Amino acid sequence: MLAPGKAFLDTTKAVADDTTVDLAFPDTSATNGLLTLRTENSTTTLRGLVGDLPKYRNLFPTEFNHTATVDIAALKDAVQRVALVATEEFPLRLTFAADSTLVPEAGTSDDAQAVDNVDTSLDGDELTVAFKSAFLLDGLNALTTESVDFHFTTSTKPAVLRGHGSDDQALRYLLMPTRLTG
Repeated sequence: MLAPGKAFLDTTKAVADDTTVDLAFPDTSATNGLLTLRTENSTTTLRGLVGDLPKYRNLFPTEFNHTATVDIAALKDAVQRVALVATEEFPLRLTFAADSTLVPEAGTSDDAQAVDNVDTSLDGDELTVAFKSAFLLDGLNALTTESVDFHFTTSTKPAVLRGHGSDDQALRYLLMPTRLTG
């Protein structure tokens, strides 16, 4: 079922402190059904959206040339420090080096520049990729494991982030790289 995102998000925030939330979906034959969120103290009904979900499954790569495992807490700390000098023109760059080091960096030597190091394990060749730091942090915050697995095809294709050791049903986060300039 498709539901209006902002209204659904607002409703879930309003019932976040309740211990139980019941969801009621329309039957599958309904074309314009209503979604109901019910708690002990409130009931909210949202009108479903007409249409099909985007064909998002086709965006996920199925074969990878590079895989890296990184501690999420250490990476988040490094990304937050380095992102302070990231710009649209010079985004956050991550270099997964062959010596088991991940080097997050941003900025230029002309203005401000930040570089950090995080331990990693890399399966594949050295790779440098650029991301918008906010999107990377969103993905890292969504994972519930201590480490993240980055799966890459190339530095210009979407990356897939998964919790290290998670099963096939766990969250997969698709992260689109930005172009590196210069």
